[in-house]
Amino acid sequence: MLAQQQVDGAGTGGAAARARWIGDRLSELAGRRPLVEESGDGGFRITLRLVEQPGHHLAEEVLRVLHTGDRFGHVSGDRWERLWVEVDGPEVEPTIPPLEVGR
Repeated sequence: MLAQQQVDGAGTGGAAARARWIGDRLSELAGRRPLVEESGDGGFRITLRLVEQPGHHLAEEVLRVLHTGDRFGHVSGDRWERLWVEVDGPEVEPTIPPLEVGR
């Protein structure tokens, strides 16, 4: 499983490990560190500002990394583009009240 996580970032390391992998990989590809922020619910949001248009090969690699998150997108400005990816925190089990029989 570790080899698979190194290839596509989809392992069982939890939200923090996934966010760290995504951030590290985007840093390697873009040559600048993305901002990794905790979202408050155990999840993370990773953002990266690009000031140059990446080549086709680099764009494909970046998309592969973004796909390892739970959601991703981009915002464009006049001279830059910001990519973002979100990694969800652990699922919270819904609590179901006990069934009262004989009422």
